[in-house]
Amino acid sequence: MSKPIDLKISRSLDLLRRLQQTTADFAKREDVLTRDMLARRYALNRKHQDSIGQIDAALISQTDDMNASFHTESERIRTTCEARRLKVQRAQTVSMGNLTKRTNEERAKWLGGLQMTRFRLEKKQAAEMEAVGANTQGLASVLSELKNSLAVVEKRTRKSFAGFGSFLQFLQRRASENSPDDDEHRLLEELQAKIEVAKQSLADFDQLFWPRIFRVMPLAAMLAIIFVIGGALAFAVHVGSPASVTVGMVAFVSLALVCATYFIGQAQSKPAAIALATAVIEANQIHDQCNAASETGKILQRQCIQEKFATAFSEIQHQRERVGTMEAEFKKNAREKVESQLPRVVGKIEEVLHRRLTFISNERTSILQKWNTDADVRRKSVTENYDLEIAALTTEESLRWTELEKEWQQEIIPICQNIAAMNAVTTELFPTWSGPMVDGWTPPLASSHSTRFAHLDLDLSAYAAADRRLVLPCPQRVAIPLALTFPDHGSLLFE
Repeated sequence: MSKPIDLKISRSLDLLRRLQQTTADFAKREDVLTRDMLARRYALNRKHQDSIGQIDAALISQTDDMNASFHTESERIRTTCEARRLKVQRAQTVSMGNLTKRTNEERAKWLGGLQMTRFRLEKKQAAEMEAVGANTQGLASVLSELKNSLAVVEKRTRKSFAGFGSFLQFLQRRASENSPDDDEHRLLEELQAKIEVAKQSLADFDQLFWPRIFRVMPLAAMLAIIFVIGGALAFAVHVGSPASVTVGMVAFVSLALVCATYFIGQAQSKPAAIALATAVIEANQIHDQCNAASETGKILQRQCIQEKFATAFSEIQHQRERVGTMEAEFKKNAREKVESQLPRVVGKIEEVLHRRLTFISNERTSILQKWNTDADVRRKSVTENYDLEIAALTTEESLRWTELEKEWQQEIIPICQNIAAMNAVTTELFPTWSGPMVDGWTPPLASSHSTRFAHLDLDLSAYAAADRRLVLPCPQRVAIPLALTFPDHGSLLFE
């Protein structure tokens, strides 16, 4: 059998007291938790709004400062450009006033430039003439040296031809068959080459045997020696004697041999002698041509220089004669230039003004966009932090409410269950009197251990309002039975 429920009055009063106390305590804890969550949520909201407000206030302040700075800079640029425009206008007025003075200065400068040009040309002409003379003198010096060298070669050639006197006719000058050449430098090179050829030909000729023999002992000297020796021998052996005849024959044979040797050596040496004489003659001819070309070139160069500078001097004189025309053209051009400069310079100033205003406007827009972007980033960061804090707070609130509800159920449910059990027992044992119940009532077969004589009602609406999250598992108006228990305890009711 189940244990009978205790229906003592003390227990009923204790359950009511505990029910009231538990309900009141948890109502206070619920209120404290609600207020704490609301306060913290309000603080987070206020913090978030303050942060957003600070970001917006800083952005507004920066924007106002930027707009003020932009306005100041724009005014400064406009003032500067206006000052420049006025300065240009004043400069134009001054230039127009000084136009006559500038024209006179330009005229003097023009004439001075022509005079300086003439002076420089005269100086240059003298220098070029002097250069031509120096060049000609240098060429003459070289020709003189080559002429001396050629004279030495010719002298040595005549000495080498001393053995064969007929070779000297090869050195007779002939008229030049070459066409005249005005290039003295090329002729000078040819002359040097011909002198070298003549020297080499002379060296080759000096190597021949017979010319050297007959140069040392000429033919006449040999014949004289033979005659002298033959005569002396003939007288020594008595003229008319057979020995004298033999001496005569020997002398004749000797004369014949010497003459034959002479003509043979002459024939063998003739080509070399002709080549040597030809080289010497050609060298002399080239030397004469080089002299003539040098003189001709000198005259032509001087004429060319004089003609060139005469043309330049004529042009300078022509320029001096048109100084009046130049003065009028300069004055006209200067006036047109001054008159056309003002619109052009003013246009450039306006262009610079527009460009600089556009630049600072674009820079202002760019900076404002950057600041707005930074502000959006900071707002997003603040909002994200706010969302994280709100989420954390919501999670904490949910956990705290879950814990509080769990404690609430652990405390309130057993009390309500005991009260419900006492009401169920007393209702079963002591139903409410009514006509039908009285008519059908039959005496119980056994007596109970208690007797209900009344009940107590407790209104919990002051502690457990309908809008609270901690819901009562029993009605807000709770009724608990009052009964007299026996026979374990004596019970006495005074009415």
